[in-house]
Amino acid sequence: MRRLILVFVLITAICVGGYAFFAEQKPKEELVSVLFATKDISSGKFISAESVEVRQVRASEQKELNKKFGILVPVSSQKDLQNFVPRGPIAKGEAISEKKLSRPSDPDFLPAVLEQGQRAVTIRLNDVASGIGLYRP
Repeated sequence: MRRLILVFVLITAICVGGYAFFAEQKPKEELVSVLFATKDISSGKFISAESVEVRQVRASEQKELNKKFGILVPVSSQKDLQNFVPRGPIAKGEAISEKKLSRPSDPDFLPAVLEQGQRAVTIRLNDVASGIGLYRP
C-alpha cells in the first residue's frame, strides 16, 4: 500500500513539474521598433533628431498603432525625418505616421513650410523653360 501511495505521489509530482515547465515556455511575441515623438512638434517646422525616439513595442501593439495613427514611418528612415515637415501638430508620445508628414517631394511641402505672412509665387512656364518638370520649388 505504501509503495502504491509513493508511486502515485511520484507520478503526480512529475506531472505537476512538467506542466509548470512547459506552461512557462510561451512563445515570446516579436518586438518591433517604432518612432515616437519625445516632445510636441508643431506644424511647419522641420523635425529634429531630438524630437523623436525609437521604442520597442509588441507586434500586436504596432497593429493597434497602425489603426489609430495610420501607416507608421519605418525606423530605417529616422535620419531622413530631418527633411520632413509635419502637416499638423504631433503630440508628445504619439507614434509618427506617414500621413502626418510632408516630404520635400510632396506637392503640399512648400505650403507646409511657409510661415505666417510669407507667400509663394507661381509663374507659368512651358515645357522647355521648366526643364520638363525637373525644376521644383
